[in-house]
Amino acid sequence: MLNWMPLIIIVILSLLGFFKLVLDIRKIGNLREFSVDFVNMFRKLINQLQNNNFDSELYQSLRLKSAEMQTIMGNYGVARKYKPAGANYIYNNYEIVVNGLAEIRNLHIQMAGGFDSSFEKRMLAESASMIDDVLITYIGVLNTQQKKLIIEIKNPFILLREGVRLIVTSPISLIYWSGLIRYRTYDSLSNNIFVKLISVIIGLVGLISSIITIVTGYNPFMDIFNKLILK
Repeated sequence: MLNWMPLIIIVILSLLGFFKLVLDIRKIGNLREFSVDFVNMFRKLINQLQNNNFDSELYQSLRLKSAEMQTIMGNYGVARKYKPAGANYIYNNYEIVVNGLAEIRNLHIQMAGGFDSSFEKRMLAESASMIDDVLITYIGVLNTQQKKLIIEIKNPFILLREGVRLIVTSPISLIYWSGLIRYRTYDSLSNNIFVKLISVIIGLVGLISSIITIVTGYNPFMDIFNKLILK
């Protein structure tokens, strides 16, 4: 029985990896659905604005969802430096969706108040185009991630890696669930290259040791292991 224990552990880790990838695929699908709905609502708002019609209810719906949209996009929705057209100042870490929506509403109010409509229209078009671009880019990223996961779920080595990674990142998950860190920080830490490297190393060591244990037997393997450690 002891000879097969490493293999049993690997199977359990691979099953954990499988369920993790299934959940990740479902999560990405939900994020994509939310993002597509958001971009469709946004385009409807802009199309109405082009006909000088401002749908306040649609705008409020977008504003209610904008913070969530901004959060899940992470760095894809942030401009490190942004200078509005005609401005002599620069925004740092400009949150495109949240601030862009507010800017569009302010521009509409200025246009309705009789300000230089040609300049305001150009500003509005710039803000709308920037928001639309980052939303479409993010949806494209989600599509790519989902396709990649669907391919990876068929690879047993990746299932093992993801199972190990789930165990390695569990402390980070607990800290996030406790509310001590934000989602962006949690996502950044979980996908850190160092964490991925540890997962790969542990997975490889586990796989190699299980093969050796099955071939040589548990006790001979432990004798070899102790000799190497105590040498």
